Amino acid sequence: GDVFLNFDGKLRHMKEGELCVHSAGQFHDLHGNGKSPARVVVISFECHSSAINFFKGKIVSVPEVLRYKFAEMLGLSRDCFRHSSALHGLVVKKNTPFGAEQLLQSELENFFIRLIQSEEENTSAFFTARDEMLDKLTNDIKDYLEKRIYTRLNLEDLCRHFHFGKSHVCHVFKSKTGIGIIQYFIKLKISEAEKLLC
Repeated sequence: GDVFLNFDGKLRHMKEGELCVHSAGQFHDLHGNGKSPARVVVISFECHSSAINFFKGKIVSVPEVLRYKFAEMLGLSRDCFRHSSALHGLVVKKNTPFGAEQLLQSELENFFIRLIQSEEENTSAFFTARDEMLDKLTNDIKDYLEKRIYTRLNLEDLCRHFHFGKSHVCHVFKSKTGIGIIQYFIKLKISEAEKLLC
């Protein structure tokens, strides 16, 4: 069935198969149409990519092939999480199948990428957003390194922190700065040492 979505003071009509993305802390509520029951799925996730802004303020129709992908993700989420009334939310199950959380993250990213690509006239927005995402990742890595200038650098911890593989992180950083992560960190340490000696 249809629902009415109220967000940021605007009442929007949503039909079956449509999606709306909200920012964290953005007020929203749903109302049924009073005629037919509606199945509504709400998912919550953290996203550091500016590509998600593609959906800002839009209600997007999800193509049929991606609806099946979404259903698969719901199945994966049931493997990973359980509802906790005490914590008022979801908690990770103790015996999740190997790699299930990573697979769910990958499927969610794939879903949104394919959804953006399905909007043919907006594919250039995707590539712009991708460049912005890589710039943000590079700046976030720099901040991470600066905050840990008095510690030893562990690339595995850095990659785990940003949820990316080592080769991807190193490649992105070097392509954006012209220098590797380790070399950048050494330069930071030398610069800090020079400041302390003065």
